[in-house]
Amino acid sequence: MEKDEEKSDDTANYYGSRLSRNRTAESWKVYGGFMANMTDIENKARELAELIINGDVYKRYLAAKEVMLQQPELKNRADEFRKRNFEMHSMECGNPSEVRTNLMREFSDVLKNSVVKEYLDSEIVLCRMLQQVNKIVNKDIDVDISFM
Repeated sequence: MEKDEEKSDDTANYYGSRLSRNRTAESWKVYGGFMANMTDIENKARELAELIINGDVYKRYLAAKEVMLQQPELKNRADEFRKRNFEMHSMECGNPSEVRTNLMREFSDVLKNSVVKEYLDSEIVLCRMLQQVNKIVNKDIDVDISFM
């Protein structure tokens, strides 16, 4: 790290990178060069975000979320299911099909609720759309993540 650089907790700032998340695209310098098309990339990303925000998938999700927020106890229970479901998919734990069956059984009353069902269904459609966008963007970008 340069003596006049501020210490960063930014995980993207490993190896003493000179990139800073506080800089504008025009001011990003890497090893004396410039990231010439960063402004164009940021503008396209904003356009994409705008398309998503104005699309039916996101509007459906927001509407379902709004209905859920009107029922705090139901929202809390649905969030507990979401949390446990996420943990199940994120961690290696015993027999996955048994864990899933137990989770579905424990939350069966919540999962049968039409408000929760619409909320979870709209959330998964939105998440899958965002995953597809990431796949498209990352498809031809060669970044070595073999250590993972």
